[in-house]
Parts: sequence; structure tokens; C-alpha cells
Amino acid sequence: MELIWKARNEAVHLNIIPSLNQLINSIKSSSASLVSAFSSPTTIPTTNIWKPPPEDWLKIHFDDAIKPGATIGSADLIIRISAYTYIPSSALVRMLSSTSSNQPCYII
Repeated sequence: MELIWKARNEAVHLNIIPSLNQLINSIKSSSASLVSAFSSPTTIPTTNIWKPPPEDWLKIHFDDAIKPGATIGSADLIIRISAYTYIPSSALVRMLSSTSSNQPCYII
């Protein structure tokens, strides 16, 4: 569609009459490239497989989300103790202005 739209814009705005044979060949080439990209096998890296924490260790994952310009958002924390035990936590956060700098600070 992009190639047809480009040829149309060149005809309308630049008075360039497209070569239909060139346009058809470009579409065929682009389509073949797209089919090739989707039919190629993908490999999944095996180096990043999750492992539980070692004994006497904790794994902590923290994530937050605040819309630009908003003053409240959410924060999530998961503490993984072992492969089968975890402590989830979720909180509403409020953005305050910091007195020592122009950087925002958050309370949970």
C-alpha cells in the first residue's frame, strides 16, 4: 500500500506519471521480502532463562507507571523467596515536588 500511495502522491503533487511495470515490480519485490521475513525461523535466546534465587537470597522486581503530567500512578513490587514462594505488593503512588531539586519524588 505504501508504494501505491507514494506513486499516487508523486502523480498528484509532482505531476510524475508512474511506470506501472516499475510499480508492479516494486510491489512484488516488497511482498517477497515481507513473506521471507515472516517465514524465517526465529531463535529464542536461551541465555536469559529465569532461575529462582539461590538459597538465602531474594529476587526483587519493581515497576511503576505514571502518566506524563499526572500526579498519581501505581507501583508494583514482587519479592521472590524461592521458586514457589513470593510476596506480591501493589501501591498507589503520589508525585510530590522535591524541595532540594527540581526532580519529582514519590511517596508510596
